[in-house]
Amino acid sequence: EEAGPVILKFKRMDRFAEAAGLLDAVNLAATKSCESFTTPQLLFMQHADGMFAQTYLPGMPIASGLLLNGISFPHIARVLAELAALKVSGLPVLTHSQMAQDMAAMAQWVACMLPKAATALTEVVDTLVRATPEDGDMVFCHGDMGADQILIDVSGQWALLDFDRAHMGSPYRDIASLMVKWQRDQGLVISAD
Repeated sequence: EEAGPVILKFKRMDRFAEAAGLLDAVNLAATKSCESFTTPQLLFMQHADGMFAQTYLPGMPIASGLLLNGISFPHIARVLAELAALKVSGLPVLTHSQMAQDMAAMAQWVACMLPKAATALTEVVDTLVRATPEDGDMVFCHGDMGADQILIDVSGQWALLDFDRAHMGSPYRDIASLMVKWQRDQGLVISAD
């Protein structure tokens, strides 16, 4: 019997088991509790090559400019709410302090390549850290949420992809990531209201 298409992912050996296990755990949790989206299933792992295979999910990313006009923002809110409610054990926790440190490190790295931007980058990080709520409720976070991580197939079924950066963190994290990436990639202006 001929198998359908699969997605192969290759990971560094030091991240392989963690990435494959995370994908499997997220898929199991989503299958049990999510009605508004699906996730790829882990098919097999090949430890020696640092490779694992997951099901191919058909569809177009909602990042496609053609799809933005027909996107249901209430459905996106349901997807994000179901995602945040996922119960996946063993996830790393990203606290406000760790997030601030990560942003500062990224800003320093970019400033090395763009020294003229160093002051502006520091100001942006400081503003973001002050504007982000301190640690409160920790929820499941995708960690790299963007319109390119959400597919819609011809039947209207939604799928979420790439849980490599999943963690427990602020409920605002995925919402902010989605909004920023949409604005950057599509020129879509989303009001903070």
